[in-house]
Amino acid sequence: MKTKFHTLALITVPMAFQVLAQGPLMPPGPPEPMMKTLDEVEARIPIESVPFTIDQPGSYYLTGNLEAAAGVQAILITADDVRLDLMGFTLSGGATRGISLNPPGDDPIQNTVVRNGTLDGFSSGLRILGGENGRYEDLQIRNAAGSGIILAGESRGNVIRGCMVAESGSWAVNLSATQEGEIVTGNLIEDCIVIDNGSHGIRLRAASGGLVTENTIRNNTIIGNSGVSGTSGIYFEATSSNSAINGNRILNNAITDNQSRGIYLRSSASVVRNNEIRNNTVHGHDNAGIIGTSLNAGSGVLTGTRIEDNVISWNRFNGGIRFWDSDLEVTGMVIRGNVLADNGVGSSVAHLRVEYGQNNTIQANHLSGAQTSTTQGLRTGNSSGQLVVQNSVLGEQIMISPTDRYGQTIESVPIENSAWLNFRLD
Repeated sequence: MKTKFHTLALITVPMAFQVLAQGPLMPPGPPEPMMKTLDEVEARIPIESVPFTIDQPGSYYLTGNLEAAAGVQAILITADDVRLDLMGFTLSGGATRGISLNPPGDDPIQNTVVRNGTLDGFSSGLRILGGENGRYEDLQIRNAAGSGIILAGESRGNVIRGCMVAESGSWAVNLSATQEGEIVTGNLIEDCIVIDNGSHGIRLRAASGGLVTENTIRNNTIIGNSGVSGTSGIYFEATSSNSAINGNRILNNAITDNQSRGIYLRSSASVVRNNEIRNNTVHGHDNAGIIGTSLNAGSGVLTGTRIEDNVISWNRFNGGIRFWDSDLEVTGMVIRGNVLADNGVGSSVAHLRVEYGQNNTIQANHLSGAQTSTTQGLRTGNSSGQLVVQNSVLGEQIMISPTDRYGQTIESVPIENSAWLNFRLD
């Protein structure tokens, strides 16, 4: 049996060798490239000078730093499906726009992508007068005479991400609907730095029938914007009876050391409603952290807004959160779970003050510290039907309107707890 096995093995091995050895071992020639070039994947069109108009879909790129003459619009986009790569270069110029989207008809321009470069100078760095589902990423926009970024007209579903807007003469980022039927909606501004601009960091403006709705501003750093009186980190401005700023979300932003106010909600004969301000840090303003007033004497409306889980500290003259204007109807709001520390100066200033309010909920806020011994903690007045419960105040007074619904204010831990109690501790 052993002899037969070895004989079979000797026969099998040469046969296998013959099968594996078939065909030439040397390649017929040098290997050919297996990867396609960028132009083979998608032909790209160079931009070698400005002004330049993009009126056809496609992929475009800068070949180097370019400077536009004074008064010249550097790059105008009028077509859908345009991809523009600045290639890390700088586009600079004088009195007009750096990059502008200007729809040739009534419909917004679709699917624009602009990325990776610097816009320096111009009256506005990036102006979108009607864009849908665009992406604007990794841009540095500096030294605009007016606004750094304008998002206006019919603009929907755009993303502005990872950009820096610095040293603009006016607003850094301006979401603006100022004509009947204009809607700026569903846009996202995230992971941006907005610093050292001459007016408000981010402005949401509705006028003359316009609507600014369901936009999200999150994870941004908004710092050091100053230059004109009343400058705010984020500014809501609704100016006419048929306009509204509705359903916008202000989430997880660091809003610090802007000249006057952190977040300012302002309405005149119009509605600021159902917005959400959550998980922000609002610190170091000369005026209030979060404040609402009417633009003019009359009938401004602020309703349904939720202010929750923010950290609000070292804001001075008007305190941490303040709604107190008799010309502003404040109703249906939820102010819950905020931490307020070291806000306010003066005897009429409180960490948290809501007056002329109806049917608001003020719940589970935690207030401590003061810059003067006369600063108050929690105050409501001239109000009706507000629910004021579960708040804690360290070191200052609690003053609640008798027309509000509220829990007893106690100054020590009760034997039997209650969901309605407010706490004051020294």
